[in-house]
Amino acid sequence: IGVIPRVKERASSDRSFPRSIAAEAFASARIALQFATSTGPPRTLLVTGVRPSEGKTSTIVGLALAFVGTGKRVLIIDADMRQPSFSALGQNQLGLSGLLTSNERLADHFIPAETPNLFLLPAGTPPPNPAELLSGPRISELMEDARGLFDMVLVDSPPILNFADGPVLSSVCDGTILVLQ
Repeated sequence: IGVIPRVKERASSDRSFPRSIAAEAFASARIALQFATSTGPPRTLLVTGVRPSEGKTSTIVGLALAFVGTGKRVLIIDADMRQPSFSALGQNQLGLSGLLTSNERLADHFIPAETPNLFLLPAGTPPPNPAELLSGPRISELMEDARGLFDMVLVDSPPILNFADGPVLSSVCDGTILVLQ
């Protein structure tokens, strides 16, 4: 899909980010994704890596900002319930783990980011066995709801080398991006 250079800057929603080297690389990857299928980019994308710290979360943020920049409504789902990357300070939210163990509606539990059209579903309280929780039928329902509410859903998962979560999540997403360092 693309090559993102390693840079010292962090992806952010401030006004300087859209002109950065990383932003240009993510815009290029977004364009490549638009041609990945005959109907445009996959609506739900799992982003995972082989090992920890390969840049999967930075990739999610960069791609999310690239898609938001084109007017798309984007949801980031933090499905790494072992080591969540995103937090919603001051928010009393169920998160993904809470939604997977309840009948609550997704529409009542995602959080708007500072960037317009960007939303987050945090991981929630870490469950004892995330892969088992993700293997149930509820994840498919939540992903279907997300498809109806957003133009693009980006799912952050733990590395596939150590955990079964990524392969389980890939079965409910339209596509998978493997981030390699």
